[in-house]
Amino acid sequence: MDDVLGPMLERMGIESLYPPQEEAIPHVLEGRSVLVSVPTAAGKSLVAYAALLNGLRSGRKGLYIVPLRALAAEKYEDLKTVLPEYKVGISTGDLSTDDRALKDNDVVVVTSEKADALLRHGNDFFDEVGVCIADEVHLITDQRRGPTLEIVLAMMKRRGVQIVALSATVGNAMGIALWLDAKLVTSDWRPVRLREGVFTKGVLDFIDGETRKPGPGWEDMVGETVAEGGQVLVFTRSRKEAAKNASSFGATLGISGPAIEPDEDWGEIGKSLTAAMKGGAGFHHAGLGSEMRRIVETAFREGSVKVLFATPTLAAGINLPARRVLVLTTRRFERGVGMTDIPVLEIRQMMGRAGRPGLDPHGEAVIVAGNDRAARKAVDAYILGEVEPITSKLLDPRAMRVHILAAIATGECRSEADIEDFLSNTYYAHTTDLWTMESALEHTLEMLEEGEFIDIEEGIRPTDLGVITSRVYVDPASAVLFRQAVAVMPEGAFHHLMAIASCPDMYRLSARKDTDDIDRFTEETDWLTPLVPAEDHDDAIRTAAVLMAWIEEMPEAQITETFGIGPGDLHNLRETAAWLGGAYSEIAALEDKGVGEAAREVSRRLASGVKRELLPLMRVPGIGRRRGRVLYGAGYRDLQALGEAQMADIEGLPHMGPATARAAIEWSRRNWRRIHNIKQ
Repeated sequence: MDDVLGPMLERMGIESLYPPQEEAIPHVLEGRSVLVSVPTAAGKSLVAYAALLNGLRSGRKGLYIVPLRALAAEKYEDLKTVLPEYKVGISTGDLSTDDRALKDNDVVVVTSEKADALLRHGNDFFDEVGVCIADEVHLITDQRRGPTLEIVLAMMKRRGVQIVALSATVGNAMGIALWLDAKLVTSDWRPVRLREGVFTKGVLDFIDGETRKPGPGWEDMVGETVAEGGQVLVFTRSRKEAAKNASSFGATLGISGPAIEPDEDWGEIGKSLTAAMKGGAGFHHAGLGSEMRRIVETAFREGSVKVLFATPTLAAGINLPARRVLVLTTRRFERGVGMTDIPVLEIRQMMGRAGRPGLDPHGEAVIVAGNDRAARKAVDAYILGEVEPITSKLLDPRAMRVHILAAIATGECRSEADIEDFLSNTYYAHTTDLWTMESALEHTLEMLEEGEFIDIEEGIRPTDLGVITSRVYVDPASAVLFRQAVAVMPEGAFHHLMAIASCPDMYRLSARKDTDDIDRFTEETDWLTPLVPAEDHDDAIRTAAVLMAWIEEMPEAQITETFGIGPGDLHNLRETAAWLGGAYSEIAALEDKGVGEAAREVSRRLASGVKRELLPLMRVPGIGRRRGRVLYGAGYRDLQALGEAQMADIEGLPHMGPATARAAIEWSRRNWRRIHNIKQ
């Protein structure tokens, strides 16, 4: 073992292995698949790194699958440090591109969606993959994202790839291990002892029998921990509550935290965050922009922020441990359902963040309960109860049509027997009776044939629509809506945005009670009413209205304030819309080339957030909506004009500077004739 891992362990400053690592690493060095189900901070990552290094030394490339883009970026940086002699890449972007350059890497970090998309494109990198790491493998049970992870792992298994699956919370670990043909390594061992308890009416009861009275409210537990030199992570009911509490504690902790100057695009949420951080508190949720999240995460890791209020999104794998974790609620609102209990798995993910190795004598995870009955339920369900078993969600109709079409469109399957064989490698098939699988497959094939995605005259073949739908990575139901919209929609950018905002794949904003931001568009959307469920109509209008503001160059801070959303929401919205806009334009072009061209222009505007006249300048690397508008206003309205410009004229413009000006001029000089000829 030392011969293989010695240099890597030395770089990581590791002198001895944790017990779970001692058990798991010999198996991965033998090339076996392994499921490692151990608590947070018990050393899962080292097992993955050992498997990757062992594979690389024998000429097998590595794939590292994570659930979130933020985690991908974090893991990418880790791997570059851990494996400096190898080339590490990352791919989490556009799902419709094939990223051929990935083949030059030894290890690639991806999300499960990107891995699936690359497999559909037949990316050459996968021909050399011999080791696949599946981080947070319990997310197979997630309704939306689980089927994709399951399909990717089934394909890796089918190719004979060594799979190393990692999780802190797998309810039926043996079942997952049997499916993966993997050795199960499971343990309750933690590097820092975890104490769990419930706080009710000023009393903190630990399940080990100790009782404390830190004060009448949960806030007193925060103050107590900070006074002792520890940090606190508090999971709140909502974004609003997280921000409100951070502002309150930032004003009263009496701590000198980091002084961050908010960017003008961050809006009021950025001002609120940076103000709280100056007082030693912060908040974290999906509404924050990526830079804001990075800043507050770094400050908490470094200890300059002592208290972090977060929504449960933070529990999904980002490495931010604290001495004490407080869970303020075990219930949440789900759209279309109402208030529901949060799954045990998710609460355990939150509580598992308690205890910083090397810094804390122990970690404390506390559920705050409003009364004795709630306290008993918290103990029985979340502290002493079993984590829910992992179940496949591949039976979901959306998942079935997406992945069955992909198998047909890529040539993986040419008959119903081929599809059954393809599905036989999934966890779904491992846990479901054959009749149920065959029935679900029959309904899926009927839908795909009726939607003209496949032809079953001679075997099963994809149509042009089926190939495009799979390649651009959208739900066939979205493709159906796009085709219907093309047939009935009026002209105009807003109507294209409505088609995008209405499709099942779109991340939609909820319509507010105050509907001023959608009322003015209602009459313009009557054409879409028959195509979209009534309960989604207002949400789609509001979403399209935000996108319209974006492509009309409304400043980001103004958009977030006008529509009551966070910078992170806007980023997710426009990124999703740009992907779907490209997909929509290709599918629309099958029906009407003119509509397809108009849709392609809207898609390009979505990618950059600009009016039509700025699109030529958006081709230039380093030129975004702000610099593009400056250049346009100064008279540089196309690539030829920019290529003929003098450095002195460009570098003095607002937001430019010498390096940006030189790069833009040189790129335009090299490329404007080629681009002009292509357009001609």
